Amino acid sequence: MFISLGDARGCKILCPYDKLMADFTRFAGDALREASVLEERNTILRTTRDLLLPKLISGEINVSELDIAVQEATA
Repeated sequence: MFISLGDARGCKILCPYDKLMADFTRFAGDALREASVLEERNTILRTTRDLLLPKLISGEINVSELDIAVQEATA
């Protein structure tokens, strides 16, 4: 579907009051920043996994002697 500039200029849109926009920006800004941080961390974790997993599978890295606490999975 195509909307021409002329059609777009003829549309009415609702604009919230400045205070409402400021309140929403303050509230949503924190959530958006947190989402951005989590996305960056996930990218780093994926990269680390992709680098380490082949080495673990091939035996290039031996982890049998490491003292690692593993949490049991719950159903």
